[in-house]
Amino acid sequence: MIKVIIIDDETKAQDTLELLLDRCLPDKFEVLAKCGSVDEGISKILHKKPDILFLDIQMPHKNGFALFDELKQINFDIVFTTAYKEHAVKAINMSNRVFGYLLKPIDSNELRNLLIRYEEKREQESLSRKMDKLADLGILAYSTLEEIDFIQHDEIIFCEAGGNYTTIHKTDGTQLMVSKNLKVIEERLPVEQFIRIHNGLLVNIKQVSKIDKKDDYMVLRNGKRLSVSTRKMKDIKKYFAY
Repeated sequence: MIKVIIIDDETKAQDTLELLLDRCLPDKFEVLAKCGSVDEGISKILHKKPDILFLDIQMPHKNGFALFDELKQINFDIVFTTAYKEHAVKAINMSNRVFGYLLKPIDSNELRNLLIRYEEKREQESLSRKMDKLADLGILAYSTLEEIDFIQHDEIIFCEAGGNYTTIHKTDGTQLMVSKNLKVIEERLPVEQFIRIHNGLLVNIKQVSKIDKKDDYMVLRNGKRLSVSTRKMKDIKKYFAY
């Protein structure tokens, strides 16, 4: 269940939003608290630790923006609810934890679309955390429609860019094409083991047998020669301190 807190000075607005949440995606959200002010909301946030906060902007005493001044750490997502579009635009720039906004009166279709996007975001974050754990074990995992491929770091000879795809060349002579660009692949591999030799090539240092400094190329253990860009050769020389 996704844990929700609602802050709105109008009780009717609180109840309506709770009802809409249940209608749009039944049994997916649990409303932990409905609060009439920022101060009450902060107390509930600290105690109940929500996943997402629906926050009204225009309220007496303290508006919704005051929450950012009073909370030292915001580790939940925020959706602003407001009758004023200009306030919504300002809200989007408040923090990277602001997921979006809803204009009052809240339209059920707009809410449903926002909630679906939020679920997709959480699923992607969960997948990324799992991928990070595998990376710590020296494993890459890539999911396709039909299967999940697991690759040990030491099985990789080099990775070759191809637009939005990357071809992973493996020590057993096979290749695996994944629907991630080379930058994403690079971020999941240890920097001490993999080095860029060209904008489109990422090489496993353990698979290098020789570097030709004169003609700017690299020889791999399988005999393959790869060209090294002039700029990257400077980086490689620094890396190996020669």
